[in-house]
Amino acid sequence: MALPPTADRTEDARGLKCPFPVLTANRALRQMEAGMVLKILFTDPTARRDLPSYCQDQGHQVLTCHAEEEAFAMLIQKGHS
Repeated sequence: MALPPTADRTEDARGLKCPFPVLTANRALRQMEAGMVLKILFTDPTARRDLPSYCQDQGHQVLTCHAEEEAFAMLIQKGHS
């Protein structure tokens, strides 16, 4: 059984309403190298839909999304764009 991926960077967008979790992820991913993994924490349920759409548009991959510490945690692997 494969181990879950570990994050190279974590961003906290808890308490922020969309579009701010997406903007937070965008800012972080722009500073990261291709293949690195971002963990973003957020509480706005709309971001569960908006972040994967953003990732698809930008060539990134959502690895996981789960509840963690009264928030959602999403792991995103930066694409080669």
